[in-house]
Amino acid sequence: MFEGICINRQDPFGMGIDVGFLAEALVFYQRVHIVADGEMFKALVRIGGHEVIIEMMEMGILSIDFIENIPVVSQDYDFGLISGEFFRYQHVAPKLFQELTGKSGKGRRVANRMAKLVHPIQCDPSLPDLTRGDASDVAYVEDVARALLEHFVPEYQIPDPCVFRFHRSQQTCTLETNIDFEKANSFFSRRTDVLDATLTPAYLLSYLAQTRKSLGYAAEFSTDLAVSAPVSLAAGCKLKGLIARRASRDAEVQAFEDLIFNESRCIREAVNSGERNFNDVLRLVNAGMKFKEWLKKGSQDADLVKEYCREVTRAEWADKLPPKTARWAVFAAAGAAAGLLFSPLAGTAVGIGLSAGDSFLVDKLIKGWKPNQFVNGPLKEFVRR
Repeated sequence: MFEGICINRQDPFGMGIDVGFLAEALVFYQRVHIVADGEMFKALVRIGGHEVIIEMMEMGILSIDFIENIPVVSQDYDFGLISGEFFRYQHVAPKLFQELTGKSGKGRRVANRMAKLVHPIQCDPSLPDLTRGDASDVAYVEDVARALLEHFVPEYQIPDPCVFRFHRSQQTCTLETNIDFEKANSFFSRRTDVLDATLTPAYLLSYLAQTRKSLGYAAEFSTDLAVSAPVSLAAGCKLKGLIARRASRDAEVQAFEDLIFNESRCIREAVNSGERNFNDVLRLVNAGMKFKEWLKKGSQDADLVKEYCREVTRAEWADKLPPKTARWAVFAAAGAAAGLLFSPLAGTAVGIGLSAGDSFLVDKLIKGWKPNQFVNGPLKEFVRR
């Protein structure tokens, strides 16, 4: 824990990135990996400042992949990727830095300097097919739909049983549901300040794509996940389902346990309010380096983790901030995942009913990847049904 964390876009409609949350991730973790679309990248640079962002990248504590295509869900419920010149780093960065510096020549030079550090990438072209496979898993999708409805519209009475089933033929995708989306959205519209966000079947399905993308990158980099509460809930459903495919299915699988640290400091709030900037964050990160080295040498038992959290969030100016609670969902099914290795059904992905994408996740879990989640927002019940 605290070796590395991967941050993807956390809200399909809202802010590209919560920079205060990023600041806390930089304080807690030894390295932070951002998978940024164009809007995330622009928000990060505008608020963090390109000089500080470049310095953090050159130090090795921050890395950025600039993603040049993005997953989408159409209104007829199919999954896809969109790309084009507008999404490319070489289109976004020069315009951004010319705007920020006020000079076209300097803007191009800054863009070229950062281009040596930023890695343009593409979402795996298999992502839509993998997400269609996820959507065809009835138990998983209905678990996700129920969890997201409880999160977004707790006032809405969810049908029992809750039906939310994706069907795909060779030419069309359809959705079967008994959820009253008109009624649910009447509650949702009162709880969100995002004007173009509407609670629709496609909106819920979009979290399947976000979850598949977030888990895929975190598994690839063997890091924790920085996720919003909705993606965290969907990830919990996905990982629980994978582990539940063990040969011994008699025990209920609890994928995550809540880790609550009540002595953290309001770093995120200070950054988001403008009270502190990313120069201050860099000072705080540098001040906490000694504790990160200290953590590497320890056994990382519960007492050491709490002591580390206490010290790293009291370094430098953070010590004067008000206290608050920091929250993680800690993956608690590593033993169950390893059990797949010894299951008589685990010889092949087909043998335990896994897609290629799920087989990759299980393989990473067996080899010791622990997809702990640093949750941006309050923790919920993590798929205890």
